[in-house]
Amino acid sequence: MAANTGKLSEAIFVKTTEAKGSVVFRMRDAADLFGLNKKKVAIFPLPSDFIIVDRGGKTIFAEVKSTQNKTSFSLDMLAKGQKAALSKVTKQGGHYHIYIHNLITDTWYLMTGSQYLLYSSSSIKSVKWELLNVVD
Repeated sequence: MAANTGKLSEAIFVKTTEAKGSVVFRMRDAADLFGLNKKKVAIFPLPSDFIIVDRGGKTIFAEVKSTQNKTSFSLDMLAKGQKAALSKVTKQGGHYHIYIHNLITDTWYLMTGSQYLLYSSSSIKSVKWELLNVVD
């Protein structure tokens, strides 16, 4: 299997989310800015990969992760700044979603910010696939 940069999963996510009628705003990450400048760039931590506004007007911070793990999703896949944003948004009653693409089964899972906080406050380091909600 080829190296997993996450870009393919992000492209699939945008296409399917927009097809459902949501508006998708993509945040530029360090890889994007490096591509524009052709040199190392410093970037402030971003809260998520995307900000989504669904058909009902709800705003959602959306992080997209892809993995080739056969059994589970590692909670360490989120960067420090993403974890901080997830915590702040969720504790304020906002919406933070982690969309996880299992490349082995081509299955998409959803973990909410509340679920992430619950799992990360326990002693587990990863969440088994069967404990996550499958996204249609």
